[in-house]
Amino acid sequence: MSSSGLILETFGAGNTPGGADSAFNNVLSAAVQRGKVIVNVTQCLSGAVSPIYAPATILGRAGVVFGQDMTSEAALTKLLYLLSLPDMSSEQIAAMMSKSICGELTETSRTHFQHPTGLLTPEMSRLTLLGYSIQEGDLMAVKNVLQGEKGRMLNDADYSGNTPLVSCASSPWSCSK
Repeated sequence: MSSSGLILETFGAGNTPGGADSAFNNVLSAAVQRGKVIVNVTQCLSGAVSPIYAPATILGRAGVVFGQDMTSEAALTKLLYLLSLPDMSSEQIAAMMSKSICGELTETSRTHFQHPTGLLTPEMSRLTLLGYSIQEGDLMAVKNVLQGEKGRMLNDADYSGNTPLVSCASSPWSCSK
């Protein structure tokens, strides 16, 4: 089976213009469904592509591979190498693009929805509930979580390093509601 691929240089942490139903994202999704390997790398001099912001997450859902901290040159070289290997499916190539072969990227684990100890403290549970409430646009639940809050919960980071304001900025509804 002959595969082909594309290196996509995007903004910052992997962001592109347009929403989930944009023509751009639809074209990329269709290409991935046809077996094309698309790797998202940042055009910035430093940093990494990750699903921390909604536009990159949308690309990931379309099947675009997160190039993490690979340079464009490393991603292109790696993709060409993997495409040249006999009997490699596009799915296998896409999976290998996220794994370090010779130090070309820093492997990271995906975010898991649990605290590293397996248990959440009451504070972390409230912060997690706040994040989910914001993401779902449930203003009443947000108010309930924040009711009587005397601490600095809005400045605290959850287990994945996001503050409630990051959740709000990437949610489908406006923080001003």
